[in-house]
Amino acid sequence: MSFEKTGGVRVTLPPLTDTQKLAVFASEGPILADAVPGSGKTRTITCRLAYLASQVNPESILAITFTKGAAAEMSVRAKAMLEGGKLPKITHFHSFAYHLLQDLWGVKKLPVVSPERILGKMGTFYQDLTGDKHPGAETIESNAQ
Repeated sequence: MSFEKTGGVRVTLPPLTDTQKLAVFASEGPILADAVPGSGKTRTITCRLAYLASQVNPESILAITFTKGAAAEMSVRAKAMLEGGKLPKITHFHSFAYHLLQDLWGVKKLPVVSPERILGKMGTFYQDLTGDKHPGAETIESNAQ
């Protein structure tokens, strides 16, 4: 399935099932792609990104995946479908959070934090939240020393 985007960019989508087409061309709101492995979720979402990029400014689209590998794979697929057009932002949630910290709070570099320090902070957070000492606080304190 191919069509021209405003500005002459050609969008080519691979063959889709009827259910995938419903998700790709949904006109209102977000979609939820919930299915078994190997059923075409990545294909469906990537096709939706390419379709949306043909309808609106791709810079206004953000796709967040769970892993860096999935984000890279989706970017490769979207690039092939958009045939030279601008890509939407496709990233993974760790990168998104890091860039959010950089953009909003000027964080330049994140420190490497030990598991013991993280557990200690969690215990403090738990105590601040509940007023009680965390049930595993003794273990946390002994590991931190």
